[in-house]
Amino acid sequence: MKIENVYAVLDELEILHPRKAKRLHTLIENYELEEDEDKKKKRWNRIRNYIYGIFRSCLTRECRKELENTSILISEESYTLEEQVKNGWLIFTDGARRLSSEPNETYSNFIPREYKKGFYLQKHDYSNENEKQKFLDELKFLTNNKIMLGYLSDLMDRKQEIITYDFEVNNEAIPRKFVELLITTLGYVRIPNKEKEENNNKAK
Repeated sequence: MKIENVYAVLDELEILHPRKAKRLHTLIENYELEEDEDKKKKRWNRIRNYIYGIFRSCLTRECRKELENTSILISEESYTLEEQVKNGWLIFTDGARRLSSEPNETYSNFIPREYKKGFYLQKHDYSNENEKQKFLDELKFLTNNKIMLGYLSDLMDRKQEIITYDFEVNNEAIPRKFVELLITTLGYVRIPNKEKEENNNKAK
């Protein structure tokens, strides 16, 4: 979450809902005045939670319920798979990563995931033994967990669809652009523009 986006939300709230703007302004002020790093992180989380609450309140009940249920399923099923595999693989919206034991590396393996494409293997330099082993590890993970990864990717696709163009605002006085700003601020992964345009054309 970027502070400039938070300020953009504050600017819009001052027009749409002054009381909420006042509360967000206080949270931002407390965050910026805090010098203790641990407390600062907690104050930042409060800001994020407050903005999420605003986002949630903008959606219709049905839309909010579908988004939250989908998010819960993604979280639960990802955790289940990570626990079953038990070799360091972690699931994210943009792909699966395995933590590296090397001190200078963040991740040793990465399997990308894209909207409607799912999880897929990257090309490796197979003449390099280290890269070849990475490929074999990733191939094994994909092969052994094909069904679960497919199910997870479908759920992630649906979540991306909701937050990209399927979200429903519960009040005509709330501009969709404001909700899109909240989505951007919260850092949700949306469908890339090309895919978004193709889906919009199909819907016409």
